[in-house]
Amino acid sequence: MNLNQTRDVLNVNDADLSQSHFVNANLSQTQFSQITMTGTVFNDTNLGASSFNDVNLSSARLNKINFAGTAANDCDMTGIAINDVNLSGAKIENSNLSGIEITDCSLSGLIIDGAPVKDLFEAYHELRASQSTS
Repeated sequence: MNLNQTRDVLNVNDADLSQSHFVNANLSQTQFSQITMTGTVFNDTNLGASSFNDVNLSSARLNKINFAGTAANDCDMTGIAINDVNLSGAKIENSNLSGIEITDCSLSGLIIDGAPVKDLFEAYHELRASQSTS
């Protein structure tokens, strides 16, 4: 089926549209429920102001994504790999950060529970130095 240069509202139920192609299409205000989109590719796509609820993105690859102003709540990010990401101004609250490893990152201005990390590191190094001389 081909729809070209048309403006229609489609109601699709219990259909197999796998391997379909949408190019230069306006799908604003479209609702997807109980949908399988495994292996779907989104290129040059505007999903601004969209809502994703109870979505499985396991093994997804997110590249060159603008998450500015995005809120992530009640998310399982176990084993997530974050590389070359700008988290400046981000706020992490009520989260389990156990086992996190931070390597080769700028920590300037990083604050944990109200304490600047720079001050924490300085106090830690001073304590270690005093313990090694005792």
